[in-house]
Amino acid sequence: MLTLFAVSIAFAKTAPPPPDSVGVKIGKTISVMFTVNGDRLVAPNPLPEPVDGESVITLKLEQAGPSCTLYITNGFGKTLNYRTLVRYRGKSSFEDSPAVPVRPYREGVMSFAARVEEIVIYELRLTN
Repeated sequence: MLTLFAVSIAFAKTAPPPPDSVGVKIGKTISVMFTVNGDRLVAPNPLPEPVDGESVITLKLEQAGPSCTLYITNGFGKTLNYRTLVRYRGKSSFEDSPAVPVRPYREGVMSFAARVEEIVIYELRLTN
């Protein structure tokens, strides 16, 4: 089951990405293992190759014409909640953007109507 969400521009952020965050650039796929600390995912450990698996989050950012799509695969047995920062093409700062929870062992999809250079997810939490 895919979750689709159209994202709108929010507030600009010029500070560096927060701790325990993971970024993906356009045209890339990254898989990351985390340490579970209560309901939080901390200490991201990027894997050398993208993989699907238990306790792995995979991010894939694709460009299709003037729009971009972020695919997030949740390899945990609980719903993944997170926040996103988006850096649009030609911009040096990130903008806060709404995020959609990803159900256990599913893929979530976020669509952006503008060209994106990089997306950072942070404040990752697992909920029932």
